[in-house]
Amino acid sequence: MRLLLALALLAFPASAAKKAQLPPTAQQLLVELFLTTPTADLPPERVEEFLAVDPAGLPSEMREGCLAKKEELRAFKKISDGRRKPPVRRVDLPSPSEKDCQALEGERGVGIMRMAGFASLEETEVQFITEQTQCTECEMMVEFTLQKVVVKPSKKARKKGETPKVYYFLHPKDPLWNLVAVYRTGKQNAFGTNFFGLGHPTCRLK
Repeated sequence: MRLLLALALLAFPASAAKKAQLPPTAQQLLVELFLTTPTADLPPERVEEFLAVDPAGLPSEMREGCLAKKEELRAFKKISDGRRKPPVRRVDLPSPSEKDCQALEGERGVGIMRMAGFASLEETEVQFITEQTQCTECEMMVEFTLQKVVVKPSKKARKKGETPKVYYFLHPKDPLWNLVAVYRTGKQNAFGTNFFGLGHPTCRLK
């Protein structure tokens, strides 16, 4: 199946796709290939095209899978890029814009993050990471793989005073899990406030 999809895509070379948007049929073939191929075996020269695909133009049964695969690939890119960055990442850099750290919305967003292989975090764990890395929540979404999903209550629930629920997710290969592990042991004060010994990056020095 994957071989047939790959052969079909040969009619739309990557170099040509960069100059013009792929036609709908080719987009669907590309998404099918990415959804049925192990991530390690994906053609790197076509990742940019896949990330540019608008899921709204796909058959409904492919949309969530496409969104989940995009989250997974973006996470791997952040992790890979992070290995080449200095330990203190945002010295003298401006604050990221809101569009760089937009949360997903709804229960669908929760499902997409789980489908992408992300693991959930408690709000207290996110607060701890924020303190230790000296990153804002938005900066952690830019520099690391933190993702947030906001689930708004129904109109009826809002009338009863219910507020939106916020879910946090982090990719399993993110270096911030070093800090999460320390927090979960209950020994977060054992090393003081400087965790450089654990080898995790930060946004700025305390």
